[in-house]
Amino acid sequence: MGEANDYDYVNGDPVNNFDLAGRCNSVAPWCIIGILKGTERLPSRFTRYLRDRYPKRSNLLISITIDGKRRRALRVGSCSAGTNFLSTFRNACKVHDLGYDLLRYFNSKARQYGWKGRASRAAIDLLFAYDTHHACESRIPKPGCRSIAKLMYVGVTLNSIKQKYGPP
Repeated sequence: MGEANDYDYVNGDPVNNFDLAGRCNSVAPWCIIGILKGTERLPSRFTRYLRDRYPKRSNLLISITIDGKRRRALRVGSCSAGTNFLSTFRNACKVHDLGYDLLRYFNSKARQYGWKGRASRAAIDLLFAYDTHHACESRIPKPGCRSIAKLMYVGVTLNSIKQKYGPP
């Protein structure tokens, strides 16, 4: 049987959980990871936010494939800490950067409520670990590639710890 409350599917709170247009407007891990995996729709004003953040760039969002799985990515994204030369991980870095831009966007919209994205930041970092590991599958030698992938994950995790899993 159906419920009389139209918003029962979001525990009576469509503003903070899910809007009726089907856009993902939450800093929750399921929302952020869903956006990165292409299973959830972008927040309604996120593309405007990206245009403001990167004013001289166009076509900022791209679709890529990692390990046969679709990902949304930030075209201008790159690995930090001088690892840009590692083209093997370029796509994983672009996905990770889009995830962090999503966190920045949600933080800018909800400052009065306080930061609630700790679990999402950890989830983005874990997706980065998965994506970098699988980027090594086509590389020879794999052990060296996997070691670099692990070091990169340790690096983003240490940075998240340093920032107390707060906004990037």
